Amino acid sequence: MATLAFAFACLVFAGATGAVSRPYSELGEGAMGRYSWRAWVAPAGKGEAPQPPCIWIGLYGPSGRGNGLYSGSEGDSCGRPVDEAPVTEAVSTGQGARERTVFAGAFSTSVRQIRLDLGQKGSITLKARTLEKGRAQRAKVDPFSYVVKGFAGPFCLRRIVGLDAAGQMLSDSGMMPCEHF
Repeated sequence: MATLAFAFACLVFAGATGAVSRPYSELGEGAMGRYSWRAWVAPAGKGEAPQPPCIWIGLYGPSGRGNGLYSGSEGDSCGRPVDEAPVTEAVSTGQGARERTVFAGAFSTSVRQIRLDLGQKGSITLKARTLEKGRAQRAKVDPFSYVVKGFAGPFCLRRIVGLDAAGQMLSDSGMMPCEHF
């Protein structure tokens, strides 16, 4: 995975009412073969007070960001992550061996690890990062823990479990039908 670059700037969203500038903070970026991706968080609303986060994902390829967005999220995965309910977003393109998926999740700051059940591929446990207070303030979002991960090949997400520092379960999506994004 590429080195995570954390930045703060103004992200321009094109909407029905014109372009709107919002602060944001990058959560991560990476590459999968000829595809690259970037994930970031922006506030759910306007104003100076911290807002619940909205997760955005851009999947670029096969020639990189210079050639534009290949697939992307709408940034409609917003909410205040609590122990029982994370905010998740995923973007996928392609099929079979050429499928590329990026998954991002925002969790309460109590969550330290996330276990993803990937169906027939088994499960993986990811260490959660924390959007620290300074970055959260600049992005105008509440602090939260998060994971971002790219997957190559067929992708199936069956379950999402959030664990605290002691490995105790804080959140559990329960078994879901195989979610393809």
